[in-house]
Amino acid sequence: MIKYIVLLGTFVASLAVAAPQDNPLITGSALFGDYLGSFKVHHYGDGGANSTQYSYGTIAVVPGTSRLFITGGATTGTSPVQFRSIAEFAIPTTLGADSVPANLPNATITQGFVDIITKNSTGNPQYIDAIYGLTTSDAGELFAQCATTYDAAIDNTHTTLVVRDPSDIANSTVSGFYEVTGAARTTTYASRVPAEWQSTLGGDLLFGNGNGMSISARLSIGPSLYTTSASDFAGSSGVISSTEWQSYTVLHNLADSTYGQQSPVYNGSYNPWDAYNNVGLNSNFTVTNGLWTLGSNAFGGFIIPGTRTFVVIGYQYMNTSGGFYKETQDDGYLCPGPCAREAGDAIPYYWLFDLADTITATNPYDPVPYEYGAIPLHYTDYPGLGNYTPPWTGYVIRGVSYDEVAEKLYISIADGTTGTGPGYPVVEVYSLTAVGTPPVTSRPKWGTKLIQSVSTVGD
Repeated sequence: MIKYIVLLGTFVASLAVAAPQDNPLITGSALFGDYLGSFKVHHYGDGGANSTQYSYGTIAVVPGTSRLFITGGATTGTSPVQFRSIAEFAIPTTLGADSVPANLPNATITQGFVDIITKNSTGNPQYIDAIYGLTTSDAGELFAQCATTYDAAIDNTHTTLVVRDPSDIANSTVSGFYEVTGAARTTTYASRVPAEWQSTLGGDLLFGNGNGMSISARLSIGPSLYTTSASDFAGSSGVISSTEWQSYTVLHNLADSTYGQQSPVYNGSYNPWDAYNNVGLNSNFTVTNGLWTLGSNAFGGFIIPGTRTFVVIGYQYMNTSGGFYKETQDDGYLCPGPCAREAGDAIPYYWLFDLADTITATNPYDPVPYEYGAIPLHYTDYPGLGNYTPPWTGYVIRGVSYDEVAEKLYISIADGTTGTGPGYPVVEVYSLTAVGTPPVTSRPKWGTKLIQSVSTVGD
């Protein structure tokens, strides 16, 4: 009996050691250091919604398989243009590394495009016009996070559709719209929560947003993290409660103590938050606001099993030229909103957050990343990025999916074959089997890294 108690005590102690917030952190070099190759997703179809031409390239990979879901191109005859369809492709068995992206191996279509926004069970009374985030659940259903690209009234609440049988999209029930609490701040990325984090975070699905659309007041001005449970989506529609772990606003944006967190957004002069990277412009970019500006956009967010790192991937402009609002860029383009001063000033970017900080933060806007910077992708030249009038998307990261079974990271680059329309997505693939070796155990303190030199992983 005594021996049993001793063993039980040892077992309980081991459980305490195995708490997910005790997992190691990872580094950017572990994320992006093992490049496997790339493929394109070139399917012309009708050149519109039944095509990957001009597609945002929002993706979801079914874990442990070669099945890839991707959003289609612009729906013709609508104003504004809409991105409402989803198809399935088979990832090529052999990846490529040709310097010409149009020569990469092509994914094969296995299910044609279906407009799930008009197919859903409750209609579209809020005029949702685009699919921004995709993920499969542990049960295999396909979740689509959707939004209205320009919600000036900030009154849209519809966020989510669920394709019940993704193996037969055309004949599947599409449930929704559901209204996840957090609204637009849950819509530009989606992923599964690792099993060891589900109890702590209170759900098996992760939704989030970090800018990426118009009307900043409705968005998260820094990468958000909301969790909910797939089982809550059992009905045909309704309000779904989520837990807000991380979220930022215009008044409480992702910034450190150097600039504070109280500022008007659209102000070309120095703000308490350096929204346009004026510190870089003023110093000839010997130092720069590399943390988060109005040119920062997040389109992927996920947690890697066995770590306590929340990974966010997207792109960032205003890095080497600064920014402004509704002014003319160096190539003569008049920006419709915040823009870099130079049209080509943009880079793929990542932010890594420590979940041990996130779950203990006093406020959802307190967490700051322990590491962030440029990603050395292979097919992102970003020419003319500022010219983003739809449907041209221009070499930006619009889709991210992590396959935790195969331990592969997929990063989708819109218009990757050309950079300007008409283009097709290119997907880069990375192996994460070496993540956490050696584990990272230290991190900079809050507020120490806002002003930094922008560097590339591996430099």
